[in-house]
Amino acid sequence: MFGLNVFAQTTDFPQSWEGNWKGKLKVYHSKSIQPSMEIPMELEIKPKNDSVWKWEIRYMTEKPDVRSYELIKNIKTNSWEIDEKNGIILPQTFIGNRMACSFSLDKTLLIASYWLDDGRMNFEIIITNSEPETSTGLETEDSPTVGNHSLNGYHRAVLIKELE
Repeated sequence: MFGLNVFAQTTDFPQSWEGNWKGKLKVYHSKSIQPSMEIPMELEIKPKNDSVWKWEIRYMTEKPDVRSYELIKNIKTNSWEIDEKNGIILPQTFIGNRMACSFSLDKTLLIASYWLDDGRMNFEIIITNSEPETSTGLETEDSPTVGNHSLNGYHRAVLIKELE
């Protein structure tokens, strides 16, 4: 049904993304119009060598939550991954101008995206159940069975690059 494989990235990635980015992460829960939380967020991207970049996310709460990850280019496959430095590696896919990944934790599916737009770094996470809650359709070619996943949450940040 949706069998398109789309791979694209800007030719200057990740160099055009390098820097210190700051803004607010807005956390929404299902059925909410306003964010339930706003957390100061920072993202630092800087090269370590030709194929590894520091990818450090900081949530600046009362007790800051610092996540020191690495963005790694796999030279053999010409692909990217984020290494969380704890045994978790998240393969990244470029779709249009977005670097995105999906992963599950327990019974929750998360889809995370980063992209540049008008000089700003955008970040979002869509959160849903990994298993469908209901399904519809007639199990025919014209009406296949479709699993329905309710959205449980949405995180969104627009980060501004600090001047050096």
